[in-house]
Amino acid sequence: MLRWLPEDVSTFGQEIDSLFYLIYYITGVTFILVTVLMIWFLIQYRHREGRRATYTPATQRSRSSGLLFPRQSSSRFLS
Repeated sequence: MLRWLPEDVSTFGQEIDSLFYLIYYITGVTFILVTVLMIWFLIQYRHREGRRATYTPATQRSRSSGLLFPRQSSSRFLS
């Protein structure tokens, strides 16, 4: 196990270190998983000759979902 934390000066030191290591490993596994998925999506959906993007028209449902889950407007960045 990693031994780069300072020595325990409290009776709770070992529990705190264990919690730190748990969060450290969960974060590391999540980082690796997201990176692998991102690389997989980049390869899976890359540009291919002769293949066109499909247009999906907006529906009333998709427009109303924008009211419930607002996104930051890009028009602010264009001006």
